[in-house]
Amino acid sequence: MPNVVLSSKLRPYDSIFLQEWIHSAVQRHYIRNKSKRFWHPEQNLVAPLPQTQEHSFFHAAFHPGSYTFVRIVKFHKVHNYTVYATIRDASHMILCFFTSQCVLDYEMHNNDRITLNTINTLFVVGQVTLEFWNQAEVQRHYGLSFPNMPMVPILKIEQAQIFDRDQIGSTKPFNWVYYAF
Repeated sequence: MPNVVLSSKLRPYDSIFLQEWIHSAVQRHYIRNKSKRFWHPEQNLVAPLPQTQEHSFFHAAFHPGSYTFVRIVKFHKVHNYTVYATIRDASHMILCFFTSQCVLDYEMHNNDRITLNTINTLFVVGQVTLEFWNQAEVQRHYGLSFPNMPMVPILKIEQAQIFDRDQIGSTKPFNWVYYAF
């Protein structure tokens, strides 16, 4: 009898909830703004989360296609209650920051710091805005530079809830979305 390989096993995902979305979402807006002088932020790149948390967790588990999941790769800095981090989807990494209100909501709901034991933890995010920062801002907040880019796409996350506390690391290396354009 021949071996049967499920289509879900063709790509080595570390979570069935984690899908590829960062590259396609960012590239579309980056290319559109590249020829413009002013880089306008893209509001609601990811829709807001439902109001009730219980509904959100169960609904996300049974209908993952309507939610956006990320893993936190690294925390760079905390300044004025804003947390600067690197996140990833199933294929690419991108810089982001969690707003002070997002951090406050997370810490009140979970009675825990957002930076405490959340590296490689699966989060569901909502109300995400794509912003474009210059190199000086990126260097100041993240200590990184991407010299090939006139403006660096950064995700502003206003809602984040932990979905799965398992801190599963991946042996697969992930590329920055900035090198994919």
